[in-house]
Amino acid sequence: MLFFVIIVTAVLYIALRSPVLMENITGGSDFKDVKDIQKEIHEYSGVSPDRYMSYITNMDNAMNILRSDPTLSAQYLYQALEDLRNVALDLPGGDSDIPQELAEHAKELGRLFESYIMQESLQQGIRFNPAYLNDYFITSKDQDE
Repeated sequence: MLFFVIIVTAVLYIALRSPVLMENITGGSDFKDVKDIQKEIHEYSGVSPDRYMSYITNMDNAMNILRSDPTLSAQYLYQALEDLRNVALDLPGGDSDIPQELAEHAKELGRLFESYIMQESLQQGIRFNPAYLNDYFITSKDQDE
């Protein structure tokens, strides 16, 4: 019995200390590409912590509810993107590229997550009218990725 406990403890220790091994065991994390963009956006979290947290909360809700209700997920997405753009409202006046950078991140995140919503809506037979994908045309660069 002691041998079994030692083996289980060793396996758990190795799995928890090695994120790559843990992702292989659990199948990885959902929305890795979305989370990569969120890592880039995180540098703006100090500009307006309250608005940033609202963005994070709504984005997490959008990801968590996507499979059960794509329509509600889209509503959370759009609120998250509005919150993200509003982070720049707390900047002092002056010449800053931050509002434009946040708008670009919001646009990129909107297109990416709407593709997830579109895919889930199609699988469930639900109509979805995207806001960001409507004006987006697939180019040869996009197809190569």
